[in-house]
Amino acid sequence: MFRTRGFAVAVALTASLVLLSGCWNRGHRIQAPSALSFIDLDQILLQGISVNVPSSYVGDAVDEFTVSPALPAGLTLDPQTGRITGAPLDLTPTGTYVVTARNAGGETETILTITVHPQAPCGLAYAEEDVKYVGQISSVLNAPNFGCGPVDSWTIDPPLPAGLSLDPVTGVISGVPTGLIPRTEFLIIASNITGSDARTLFIEVETPAPCGLSYSDENIVYPPSVSIDPNMPSSACGAVDLYTVEPPLPRGLALDPITGEISGIPTLEQGETVHTVTATNAYGEDETELTLRISPVFEYTSEDMEVEYDPATGLNTFESTFFVREGANNATFPTPIIGLSMAVQHDPTILEPISVTPGPDLATLGGGTGPEFFEPLIQENAVTVGVIFSLDLTELLMADTAKDVLRVEYATDPLTLSGNTDGLTTEVRWGNPNALPPVANEVGLSGTYSVIPVLIDSTVTLMPAPATPTAQ
Repeated sequence: MFRTRGFAVAVALTASLVLLSGCWNRGHRIQAPSALSFIDLDQILLQGISVNVPSSYVGDAVDEFTVSPALPAGLTLDPQTGRITGAPLDLTPTGTYVVTARNAGGETETILTITVHPQAPCGLAYAEEDVKYVGQISSVLNAPNFGCGPVDSWTIDPPLPAGLSLDPVTGVISGVPTGLIPRTEFLIIASNITGSDARTLFIEVETPAPCGLSYSDENIVYPPSVSIDPNMPSSACGAVDLYTVEPPLPRGLALDPITGEISGIPTLEQGETVHTVTATNAYGEDETELTLRISPVFEYTSEDMEVEYDPATGLNTFESTFFVREGANNATFPTPIIGLSMAVQHDPTILEPISVTPGPDLATLGGGTGPEFFEPLIQENAVTVGVIFSLDLTELLMADTAKDVLRVEYATDPLTLSGNTDGLTTEVRWGNPNALPPVANEVGLSGTYSVIPVLIDSTVTLMPAPATPTAQ
């Protein structure tokens, strides 16, 4: 009886629960989602960087999430959770995306904007980051390396030294520096829309060593006792602080240590010698060789003379002879001569030139007609002459022995010598500093090349003629 009653009670309880359950279900409805949102409805993402953006909403469980249009490549919307994940593959301008959440009770949507920017540059480095350049010499091409995102612009502070530039597109530093600077720190910044990276470089531009040293004449024969034309150097690259020469120059010649000029009057003959001139500054040196020989390549001379004059009138005339001779130790001896330029001075208060004629060694040229060009000029205190033996250079002169090339007839000045019973001595000197245009004493060896001869002055001793004995 107890078991039957218990069974009946159990059946009654079960029937009651079923009845209550049916009543509850008929009173509950599924709630549609609402207030759909994401942490940030304006998403700015970086290319290649993974994201995990959860969604949120109000209401019963969502059966499905969808998005239109499709998200940028690399991004995915989870249809069950509404979570956006992945890494965007491409740069994407700002786009509008509608995300919808729905269940049996209904649906809701929200608008999401997504922009995919590049990553900021990273890992910026240069091939040369602490470098010393030589001004006016170094050719610079210093390229950067970097990772992550692309670079839209390059800047540097402070500005690069003169001659160098930073390419605003590639970031390459290039050029040939001309401005000199001590070791200086430069900050280079590589930037894009997302951010930037920076790198510090150290650059020094130093003065270059001299280069390209040379002289206007580097293989020269100088005659002794004649002032040489200054021989000037030229060089490139860095400024020269000091010039030196080894072995020392021939006696009488000097090298200016500041300008490098070689000048002076060589006093002793010297065989061919090679001298090394070195141009130096704090950053290096350059050198060149000069080959010098001191030798009487040619000589211009005139004979010393003793001349009598009438002491009563102070008058007389005489002829002075001028010679050219080549030194036997000239490397090209005997050297053909094509022409001469001669100039001699006198004291106009003692002597007066009357005529200028070719010497006999010139008069025999051209079958006895003399040189084709002979142009003398008599001035108050000097006589000059230019001579070309043959205008077509077919007839030349050898001065292997002293050649009598010029005769000048002088008259004594009566104003000075009249009544002078003691006599006097005067000089005939080479040169004509007052001539216009000035005429140099030179020996022409070709159409474009001439040499300066050794110039030996002469003296003229004027003596009163002895009185004629009176007839008894």
